[in-house]
Amino acid sequence: MKSSRRMELLMISLLMIILTLTIIILFFFQGKERPPIDYGSSEIITESYETMQDTSLEVSGDLVKQPANPYYPNDLAVPLTSDQGRIKDQSSFSMHSIQKTSILIHTNEGEKTFSTPPQNNSMILEAFGSINLSNAKADIAEPSQDGIIYIRFHAANVVYSVPYDLNSNTYNLGGQRYYATYNTIVYMNLFCRPGTILATLGEMRMTDMETEDASKYVLTQNDQYDASELKVQNQNFTEWYDHIKGDPKYIQQMRFYSIRDDKIKTILVDEQNGILFTGLSVFFTKNEVETADGISIGSSTHDVVTRLGQPSKMTRGKWSYQVDEEHYLHFYMKEKKVQFMSLSCL
Repeated sequence: MKSSRRMELLMISLLMIILTLTIIILFFFQGKERPPIDYGSSEIITESYETMQDTSLEVSGDLVKQPANPYYPNDLAVPLTSDQGRIKDQSSFSMHSIQKTSILIHTNEGEKTFSTPPQNNSMILEAFGSINLSNAKADIAEPSQDGIIYIRFHAANVVYSVPYDLNSNTYNLGGQRYYATYNTIVYMNLFCRPGTILATLGEMRMTDMETEDASKYVLTQNDQYDASELKVQNQNFTEWYDHIKGDPKYIQQMRFYSIRDDKIKTILVDEQNGILFTGLSVFFTKNEVETADGISIGSSTHDVVTRLGQPSKMTRGKWSYQVDEEHYLHFYMKEKKVQFMSLSCL
């Protein structure tokens, strides 16, 4: 009997030890932090999204009831402390802490997420940070869900999500809509709606960014140009400006916040002839116009040099001819031919 009792007690002790060890192991693995997901591992990240039963987040003691991004509920809203002044001047949001950017697109056709190329991260972040909340307010109706984008700014320990509407070019910050910049609108259309006329502006803007890097273009100081040869359809920039402003066929395509002027401006479009006007540039995207010497879209680089001489500034993708101190004629090159043209004011 005693031997049987001792065996019984031994079995109970072993069971208690096993149960205790099991509880300890379960607590260990439950509390262990999961490794972070690398959303930037490829251009297209995923088409399935994280879900949570409880999307409440505790930030500095305050409970945020609604997630900033329903597809990534752990994302935070940009912590603005004021609706005045530029975003980058608010100490609550450190732009220097942002390491990369990703974009989540939601349309009637579905959703997808992609990482922006590293060379474009600073452009997107600077365009966002330069918004003057005092002057960029947009008094528009709440947009539909088709064309909603979430711009995700990744810092070391947190991701901030900013809802952006592709149809109105506006951010939603703290329940108020603000117009985004020209850079934002053309970049988003280039990647989200390729083939549209605004995406064409995005193509040219990407080439412009290369030209803005002084180490990538060649300067020619000794060429003097005849200003009459640098007109398009016998009009210089100022004449095109006056013409477009008075022509009803130019339709308002999109509004944007101009960092340079600290004002809201409008992109006007004559889609039939492929002409776009942003206030500082007139872009020609179809072979409907030409210079005095007959240079037009489709002309070869050889013809451009032969008729106009060497450009004032030159990169692989863009040749610029200086008309005067404030104005340029630009040719956007592809496969040794003119792809687009523009007249611009500095």
